[in-house]
Amino acid sequence: MLFRRAVRPEPDAASPGSETSMNSEPTPKQVFRVTIFNQTLSITSSTSAAEFHHLASQVDALMGMIASKSGTADGARVGVLAAMHLADRLHQAERKLESAQHSLTETKQQVLQDDAQARTAAEEAAAAVRSLREASAQVATLTRQLHEAQHQQALLEAELTSARGSLSGAQAALAAAESALAATRAELEEERMRIGRDAGRLHHLLQQALDPASTTPAAEVVASAAAGAIALTKSAPAQTPQTFPAPGAAAPVAPLPRTRDLFSFDDSDLTQGATA
Repeated sequence: MLFRRAVRPEPDAASPGSETSMNSEPTPKQVFRVTIFNQTLSITSSTSAAEFHHLASQVDALMGMIASKSGTADGARVGVLAAMHLADRLHQAERKLESAQHSLTETKQQVLQDDAQARTAAEEAAAAVRSLREASAQVATLTRQLHEAQHQQALLEAELTSARGSLSGAQAALAAAESALAATRAELEEERMRIGRDAGRLHHLLQQALDPASTTPAAEVVASAAAGAIALTKSAPAQTPQTFPAPGAAAPVAPLPRTRDLFSFDDSDLTQGATA
């Protein structure tokens, strides 16, 4: 804003563009007539009329206040004091502006730091999301494997139950077989004792037949021994190699020697002796 005092102000004393603007680009200017501290001035300005008159009234009020307080009516002195007052206010405003600019710079730096931290946090969050998705996929895979393992476990448990049932049946069959074997052994023992008794009697008859001092006729003794031997041989079944007796059957016994192998006479002699 430029001020100039005119002795004889003319409405057309100044034309737009006659004054040099402080801005690099020319702006349209107007001439305003105002009264400040009882002096009429023509002032060229590029501000609006309302704003210009508002500023002029503030300057007039400031100079009136300074003149009232200083007790002087000298326009130059009052103008200098008003200029100093305005310069102080401008300096304070510049200091506030500088402080505000400094705060703004710090705020911008803090915003940049926060933005960098926010970007880092966003990248970390994205990485965490990716890790979470990978973990979710692994959990799904492990869950599927767990279900398959549980299914396999159920199958194995069913097979184990079946095997236990088969084992119980086999154990029952083994117990029955052992019982039958025990019974067979008892029967074999009884048969062995019976055969032993019969063999003893046969041996006694043979000794009696061979004894010269015996009063019993030899033919009768030999016939009795032969009959006992034949009965003993018939009562003992032939032994079959590498066979096991059926449950309840008697143990195989080796056949005794035939009577004709023990004596030197023929069957005809035995028959004649028996008839006599």
